[in-house]
Amino acid sequence: MPRSTVSLHRVGLVPMRHRPRDRDPLAAYLAALRPASRRAQLEALQVIAQVATQGLCTAETSPWEHWRAGHTDQVVQWLARKYRPATVERHLGALRGVLREAWCLRLMDAEAYYRAAQLPGRGGVPQRALGQGELRALLSACAADPGPAGRRDAALVWLLYRSGLRASEVVALDLAHLDAGRRLFQQPAAGPDTGPRVVLLSADSRAALLAWLPHRVEEEPALLQVVEAGAVLGARLARRQLPQLVRGRMAAAGLHRRGSLAAYPRPARLRAG
Repeated sequence: MPRSTVSLHRVGLVPMRHRPRDRDPLAAYLAALRPASRRAQLEALQVIAQVATQGLCTAETSPWEHWRAGHTDQVVQWLARKYRPATVERHLGALRGVLREAWCLRLMDAEAYYRAAQLPGRGGVPQRALGQGELRALLSACAADPGPAGRRDAALVWLLYRSGLRASEVVALDLAHLDAGRRLFQQPAAGPDTGPRVVLLSADSRAALLAWLPHRVEEEPALLQVVEAGAVLGARLARRQLPQLVRGRMAAAGLHRRGSLAAYPRPARLRAG
């Protein structure tokens, strides 16, 4: 059992047992992972939970919704002393994921999530969520592009900022997943042990998607498609293309590159079943 050499703040971090599965951020986080990743990420969260509570909680009994910035800071310090940077990043990725699920399940308010999820990124560079003013500037940069790429990127920004979907999930969306009238996506099950998932859309996200849809190639299934030289090609936008696209729009908006869409709180995701 890992033991911290610093005095960790344990207020609120007491074991929680018999939690309903549909209110369990750990279960929600693990269910969204590929089976090959679940064991490693669960082990990472076991270490984090035991360090933060000095052995009082396991990952399964930890009240992740009570996690606060002080817990994050001190656990980061402990991990940095114990592990290599790549291992630290994997542990922090697991922490980001479970905290995000606590927010999505409406177990944490936005302020608590925002502060607790401010974790150092790769290379020790802290990632900061975009504020409302920065989001407006980013969307204005998209709106200043009169071509289809501007409409697509506005829809992309809203989905990354508000849907609760990961970047890989956003680019995997097909038009068939969208029910614009009811403002939701219905995604198929990720695996045999998970049910289909319903993702609610904000009004802004829906409006941005509806502005983009007339430009996409109807014969192709991908919701977000590649645009080159002002022409929509119909090919699916790839995950590896997103950082460059977002950085380009951020540069046009005059935003600092350390701002991040990924860290911002998102509305709840509902799982059907």
